[in-house]
Amino acid sequence: MNPEFRRQLWLKFTGRRLAVTAVVLALILGTAWAINPEFGSEAFGLLVGYGLLYLWGTKLAAGSLLDEVGEGT
Repeated sequence: MNPEFRRQLWLKFTGRRLAVTAVVLALILGTAWAINPEFGSEAFGLLVGYGLLYLWGTKLAAGSLLDEVGEGT
């Protein structure tokens, strides 16, 4: 495994961050199920997942591009 990748995993995936992620996902899916049990948590999970992927991924890509332009690389 690439040493830089391992370092990033160690820095970014802390225990607290993973625990908070699990709690937030449980709250989102529990709320969706409480509102409408027939909607299905799978469909809601996909909807939220794609929404987060689109919004957060766009933010990260824009930030990365700004960093590269700012550094002149």
